[in-house]
Amino acid sequence: MISKEVIIDKIHEGFPCPELFIVEVVINLRKEIIISVDTFKGISIKECVDISRYLAHSLGEELDDYEVQVSSPGLDNGFKVMEQFRKNTGKNVEVLKKDGIKITGILSTVADDFIEIEEKIGPKKKEERKMHKIEFSAIKMTKEVIKINYK
Repeated sequence: MISKEVIIDKIHEGFPCPELFIVEVVINLRKEIIISVDTFKGISIKECVDISRYLAHSLGEELDDYEVQVSSPGLDNGFKVMEQFRKNTGKNVEVLKKDGIKITGILSTVADDFIEIEEKIGPKKKEERKMHKIEFSAIKMTKEVIKINYK
């Protein structure tokens, strides 16, 4: 049986780019290996295919019984690694705290143990800004939010 660590090591060996980060590796009972990868500029389908082919080539028979899927993490999934927070600095995010409170705003700061969210409150002409410092230990989930402005 292949391990997550072997897969992670192989990806880092074959793609030593400092921009590339692994979000998650899941090996399930259906013999599927599901890998989420990203870069600070975003990851292309071609890059995901390249990683999948490299794993198939370098691990060979170890992967014969497995289906390997490599993809970007997707917008609807919450952040799982620190690099996702750093990548999304300056973007709109939604934070669900463990106490059930949701805060939506600009991710302005990412530190080792907390983030800061700049929330805009009130109507546009009288808009106020409120800063929220949130410890990582208080966060249940954070995800990017796409805002569309219609004029």
